[in-house]
Amino acid sequence: MSLAAPATAAQPTPPTPRPRGMRLPLKVKLSLVIIALVFLTVSLVSAFLIRQEQLTLTAEMTKRGLTIAENLSAGAKSSLLASDELTLNVLVKDAMKDPDVAYVAIADENGTVLAHSDVGEIGKPITRPAGLEQLGSEPLVRTYKTKPKGEVIDFAMPLVFSDTPVGALYLGFSKQAITDALAHAFWRAVIITGAMVVVGVLGAIGLSNLLSRPIFRLVRGTRAIAEGDFNVGLPVTSRD
Repeated sequence: MSLAAPATAAQPTPPTPRPRGMRLPLKVKLSLVIIALVFLTVSLVSAFLIRQEQLTLTAEMTKRGLTIAENLSAGAKSSLLASDELTLNVLVKDAMKDPDVAYVAIADENGTVLAHSDVGEIGKPITRPAGLEQLGSEPLVRTYKTKPKGEVIDFAMPLVFSDTPVGALYLGFSKQAITDALAHAFWRAVIITGAMVVVGVLGAIGLSNLLSRPIFRLVRGTRAIAEGDFNVGLPVTSRD
């Protein structure tokens, strides 16, 4: 009778050690978290303030443009009835003294230009930017973009005298002043954000040192106990 050889038990394969990447110290981690929070907070507040400034400036420009258009309309009605093109052109010339006014056009009831900031358009049919709604019996305020002038607020005013349409007035307000103001506000916000981040870095370093110091004392004490030193004492310096 033959005896079978005992089976050899398979030896467990030792786990392959995982490569350990760069480990950041606790102080560095705390500093990065604090800096990120400071940067995010300042950036969000700056973006909100810039957006509010944009809305405020746009509302003020719209109000000012509407006031100018209404004043021009009041002065142009009688001149249209009298076919006084000289006075109409004087009104346009005076309106163009405002640096934010991009163009002014006054047309009769047939759509023929009688006065225009571009004298080459006088006597031609009025041309309007593509996509703008046709003027009806109510004033229209719309914003559109054009390559040479950028973003423009267009004010279209029907000219009515004693319930009779006598023409129309078109006034464009350039938003370049708003764009320049927002650009200035943006760079101001960048400078403030940079200054706050610098302050945040300094504060984060100090705060991370303060928060991590007792943890490091605890680690050193734990290592001493692991090595057999049971006389280790860790003083409690705070009530948290």
